Amino acid sequence: MAVVVVRGQRLDARRVSALLLLNPIAAALLSLALLGERLSPVQLLGALLVLAGIASASGAASWAGASLRDRAARRSVPGRAG
Repeated sequence: MAVVVVRGQRLDARRVSALLLLNPIAAALLSLALLGERLSPVQLLGALLVLAGIASASGAASWAGASLRDRAARRSVPGRAG
C-alpha cells in the first residue's frame, strides 16, 4: 500500500485505482502461497470478474491498441532506423 501512495504521486488516477483494486486478489494469492489456502470455484470466478472489471475500467484494451498503433507509426516514419 505504501508503494502505491508513493508512486501514486507520479501515476495517473486510472492506474492508481487499478492497483488498489488488485488488493483482494493479491491477498488471495498470498494466502495461497503462504498459508496453502485454496479458492473455491465461485471465488475464482469472482477474481476473474474483478480482473475483467479492472481491465475494462482502466482502458487496458485502449492501452494495448495505442501501443500497437505507436509501434506501427514508429516503423512507418521515413528515414528513421529502428
